[in-house]
Amino acid sequence: MFVKAVDIHIAHPHIGDLLVQLECPNGRIINLHNRGGGHKKDLNTDYRVTECGTSQVVRNWK
Repeated sequence: MFVKAVDIHIAHPHIGDLLVQLECPNGRIINLHNRGGGHKKDLNTDYRVTECGTSQVVRNWK
């Protein structure tokens, strides 16, 4: 299993407005943040992604 670390830093007044997705090189789309957090300010967190299978780190990620 490959584990990727994704660090997210987004300045925004209400993180509950945000949908943050990662597209793996194999085309699979993973929701990292799905409008949670309500009126909290700024999204600064890291995610460990395992759902992309054996996708190589050097390929294109979106």
